[in-house]
Amino acid sequence: MALSTHFPIKVAVADYCPLIRQTICSYLQEMGSFEIAIQASDGAELIRGLQKTRELPDICVLDINMLVKNGYETVKEIKTNWPGIKILVLTLLDNEYAIVQMLKYGADGYMLKNCYPDDIRKALVSIYNVGSYENDLTIKYAKNAIRGDAHSARKITEKEMQFLSFCCSELSYKEIAQKLCVSPRTVEGYRDGLFEKLQIKSRSGLIMYAVRIGLIPYCYV
Repeated sequence: MALSTHFPIKVAVADYCPLIRQTICSYLQEMGSFEIAIQASDGAELIRGLQKTRELPDICVLDINMLVKNGYETVKEIKTNWPGIKILVLTLLDNEYAIVQMLKYGADGYMLKNCYPDDIRKALVSIYNVGSYENDLTIKYAKNAIRGDAHSARKITEKEMQFLSFCCSELSYKEIAQKLCVSPRTVEGYRDGLFEKLQIKSRSGLIMYAVRIGLIPYCYV
């Protein structure tokens, strides 16, 4: 797919792994059709870069599994504050929840890190030229994301997701209730609801599920 412009595509890259981040940036720079506007190790650093830059990138390439601010939070914030910026998710996470949620939050493409380098170039060009990039993953879940009826993604509410993220900390259930400004009984309801929906029987099981969907980074466990 050829570029439809004589100007370079400005790209921001956010990935917790320095090797992957630098490899992506080096590859795109060697192509000559891309300009690396921002490099970041996590979502918070990427957001700070966007706030400071005088010229916003055309596309942000980011992982889900990042420290400080994960990909879910980052995509929502970017699409709220800079809706014109396109987003390509590049991750190891190949599960329904991650894909559907990212599409719902406004990601314009989703691909796995086991792809070939040229696939990244093609995805960026497609997003720049036509506004999105479709592959087998996104085609499979796009209709469900739009209808909101994907199996695992529809089961968990936003409140339950907030509770789940706090479960991955050292806070007690009583302390989590204080953080969420709800009663301990309400927190117990979130816990029991997740146990039933996910067929999980312990807090450690909830933590492992949070890791699996990229809610917290692997290095936290």
